[in-house]
Amino acid sequence: MPSGPEHYRTAEELIAGVEQYGDDFTPEGLTAQIAIAQVHAMLALAAATALGTNGGPDEDWREWRRIAGCVKPCEPRREAAK
Repeated sequence: MPSGPEHYRTAEELIAGVEQYGDDFTPEGLTAQIAIAQVHAMLALAAATALGTNGGPDEDWREWRRIAGCVKPCEPRREAAK
């Protein structure tokens, strides 16, 4: 099963294909391509939301930063000690 960052990248690639080759698609094919990209984007959003609510492994944070093109390193949010 793809990870959240992999879903994000797939959505980007599908939309890039629409932007580059949109005139080559049939109307049905174009609609399907956009719908599939939308599903991948929503799955990426769900994964990112889940990661943001429970911390998650550091490698997940690194992969999200890499896939999103972050240049400046940032630290995952940690719960403050009570």
